[in-house]
Amino acid sequence: MLVGYFLPCKIVVYEDNGKTKIGMPKPTVLMAMLDIEKRLIGCIDTVH
Repeated sequence: MLVGYFLPCKIVVYEDNGKTKIGMPKPTVLMAMLDIEKRLIGCIDTVH
């Protein structure tokens, strides 16, 4: 069920135990991931 969070669409609708649920990742977490991505790219660039 949670695999939908990794797809390009940021809103996930699924059924769990007969109930419809709607979820999305927190924008603050997504922003933190972008910061980590920039840091990793910087590390890789310094190695070259």
